[in-house]
Amino acid sequence: MFSDDVRLNGVSSVKQTDIVITNGVIHLVNAVIGLTTVVLRAAANQNFTTLAGLLYGKGLVPTLNGTTNSSFTVFTTSNKGFETFETRNLETLAGFIFAQVLPY
Repeated sequence: MFSDDVRLNGVSSVKQTDIVITNGVIHLVNAVIGLTTVVLRAAANQNFTTLAGLLYGKGLVPTLNGTTNSSFTVFTTSNKGFETFETRNLETLAGFIFAQVLPY
């Protein structure tokens, strides 16, 4: 049994479920599931396409792809939240994103 409806990190589909092994149960997927980053999560989730567009459009991808030298927290909103903004100006929206990225 497989389900293309079940996606993991937006890159992998479940091809076979509930394979019983000696120490548990596994599911077979069709691609390697890499460690996720803020950028990958935003790009893979249909609710965050506006955020993903801003990250790519303003060149934030290298910084937010996450390395051991770039630890941060991002506070953001979904596409619906961005729709409530009075502006669609990229610079203004990017300013909002810059203000929501906090290093730690």
